Amino acid sequence: MRLSEMDDLVSKQIKQAQDEGKFDNLPGKGRPFQHLDTHPLGSVLKAQGFTARWAELDQEIQERTESAESALRRTHEWAAQSLASAGVDRGFVQDEWRKARHAYRET
Repeated sequence: MRLSEMDDLVSKQIKQAQDEGKFDNLPGKGRPFQHLDTHPLGSVLKAQGFTARWAELDQEIQERTESAESALRRTHEWAAQSLASAGVDRGFVQDEWRKARHAYRET
């Protein structure tokens, strides 16, 4: 069975279960989803030194994003101050700003 056929089959079974009301009385219905990092099991795992890989990746993405934003902000401030100065090479400043934006997008 191909992956797309499997997806279709699973979607059909989920739709059928929804139509039959099989999801109507699930525990926690109507309450916000409890993520593993706020779930009691998550705190037990964390206390034992375990971290979910997705949580590590999320943290890494947040750190890289903050670092890239900070670098872009510093370059913007430098470019704005430089362009306000007399006798500055505007082409150089604009080129540096372009490089900083490109580096941000790449990060």
